[in-house]
Amino acid sequence: MSSGEETFRTEVAAWMRDHLRDEFEPLRGKARVEPADLTHAAAVDSVVAKIEGRFGRLDICVNNAGINIPDRS
Repeated sequence: MSSGEETFRTEVAAWMRDHLRDEFEPLRGKARVEPADLTHAAAVDSVVAKIEGRFGRLDICVNNAGINIPDRS
């Protein structure tokens, strides 16, 4: 992240947010992680508002949400 970009990431699981915050620590404020369940439209609206409030705009959005359902067969 040497060319000025900043990252905003959402995560449902508290343990993963904690892990990501530890990883982001060396970036000195260039990366944030916030709790959000993006399966709810209101949560998506809230995240976009936070991003626009902090950064002024959203340039790139990567939807990397997934569901891990163990094989129960």
